[in-house]
Amino acid sequence: MSAPARSHQPGPRDPEALAAQLQAEGRAWARQLGLPGLAATLTLRWHPRLRTTAGLANARGTLILLNPRLLAFPEELTRTFLHELAHLVVFARCPNRRTAPHGREWQKACRDLGLNGEKRCHTLPLAAPR
Repeated sequence: MSAPARSHQPGPRDPEALAAQLQAEGRAWARQLGLPGLAATLTLRWHPRLRTTAGLANARGTLILLNPRLLAFPEELTRTFLHELAHLVVFARCPNRRTAPHGREWQKACRDLGLNGEKRCHTLPLAAPR
């Protein structure tokens, strides 16, 4: 089975269309990883109130929030999306167990999503904290 398409390939320029594409890719990844519950409920939204944070994952709501400023950085958009998806993968795989946010399980989920050597923080030129 091949991996779902990478979102940094040419595609929709409209933010809402891109969000729908990323959501579909996330659901495809979840199905490929054998996580049908995540595949059925994963939601992705742009969150304009994020200032220094590139993205957030809400495991209980199977929701990924992304900073719309990522639209200016297509490669980082893909990486951030997969980084946050990895958090949801861990929660789906270990629903009744505490795991470190960027621990061993998350690192494995990153590798499963094609992110080898992923770091916990971004280096994007987003707004500085107030």
